[in-house]
Amino acid sequence: MAAPWHVGKAQTNSPALALKARTGNPYYLKQSPASEFAHVYLLIQVTAPAATAQSFRTPVNIAMVLDRSKSMRGAKLQFAKEAAHYVIDRLNKNDRIAIIAYDDVVQLVSPAKPVKNKQKLKKRVNSIEFNGNTNLSDGLFAGYEQVQTFYADGYVNRLLLLSDGLANKGITNRFLLMDTARRVNQNSHVTLSTFGLGAGFDEDLLEWLADWGGGNYYFIEKARKIPTVFKQELQEMQQVCIQQCRVEMPVPQNWQVVKVFGSPYTQKDNTLYLDFDDVFAGQTKTALIQLQMPPTETSTLQLPLYCTYLQLPEAQLQQAAIQLPLQATANTTQYLAAFDSTVLSHIVLFETNQKLYNAIAIADGGNYDASGIAATQLLNQLQAQLLLYPTDAMLKKQFDLVHNYIGQLALAAQYNEYQQKMMQKNAKHDNYRIRKKRK
Repeated sequence: MAAPWHVGKAQTNSPALALKARTGNPYYLKQSPASEFAHVYLLIQVTAPAATAQSFRTPVNIAMVLDRSKSMRGAKLQFAKEAAHYVIDRLNKNDRIAIIAYDDVVQLVSPAKPVKNKQKLKKRVNSIEFNGNTNLSDGLFAGYEQVQTFYADGYVNRLLLLSDGLANKGITNRFLLMDTARRVNQNSHVTLSTFGLGAGFDEDLLEWLADWGGGNYYFIEKARKIPTVFKQELQEMQQVCIQQCRVEMPVPQNWQVVKVFGSPYTQKDNTLYLDFDDVFAGQTKTALIQLQMPPTETSTLQLPLYCTYLQLPEAQLQQAAIQLPLQATANTTQYLAAFDSTVLSHIVLFETNQKLYNAIAIADGGNYDASGIAATQLLNQLQAQLLLYPTDAMLKKQFDLVHNYIGQLALAAQYNEYQQKMMQKNAKHDNYRIRKKRK
């Protein structure tokens, strides 16, 4: 069955963000074995108010950080310049932009400033020439510095990082780079979106950077698609109406957080924090929390959730809260009948999504047969689950992705190196979009 959502909204006269949550089961079994009935799932969603005809256009404070290494020569660099032109043309004097190019070293093409002389900005973009290797880290640091120069609440403060190669100069350690994105996002509220072009970049790094940086990750297969992808990113930024969105959950004593799906999170002592960051008009962001309770738990509980965020355009701090009831029962029939089908289908979606990442990782090591076996097992599981949730569009999309990937794995040994890399990047990007529930 599907229980109703528990909904919390801020006390405001403006259209407010909706905080929604539901448990996988409103009951738990008393004295249940820890290995069998000790897990509790919470499904959490935040939904920004829909856009209206009178909606404002959110100003942006951005740095475009463009790879200009030797591998960007020709069409890649030309379309990257076109994307920068597109962005510049759709900004106004209330917006701020910096243009940075990087190879071995960083070139500050145009420092952060209000957008006034668009032709001069575009002329500077046109002056960028290819050269050298890929010092992604210095480009990243320079971009953050420029955005922070004009940081302001009420603006989308974001770095847009484009790369077509591996980070081979400066800091190249994935985890150090990811930690930088995480710390800047949490401490300075500057978000990061990444754009990977072609077959030569590290897709895992760029996806993780965007995750921990609070932005979006895009895989661009063909250079001619660069302007289109930047157009999508800009349109979403200009519709952001919720910022610094964070959900806080006190974890009951002796409980453990097993896994969080769909959202970056941190845990400090007994408090779990989910960071949803910027949310554009009408967008819903989803997270699934898996908790383990001690088998000795017997009390009736209220699991509190607190959401804080800035409501634009005023950048006013708002709060919403929910109490999720969780009751003890000794009645197994009552317990088994009370599972929430909406939560269960999300458990299936997020767990199978992770299993596909695991199968793709096996293929990254060159073992296509083993990857195919893992993906086929996953496909069979999804087929069985679709009988239970036949109307779940995201679950069907996950099934189709696994099915298509199995077909590609069957031919992978015949592919050349470029085709194999593109197969992997496409599969990971499609899986990322399902995990983020992006259309």
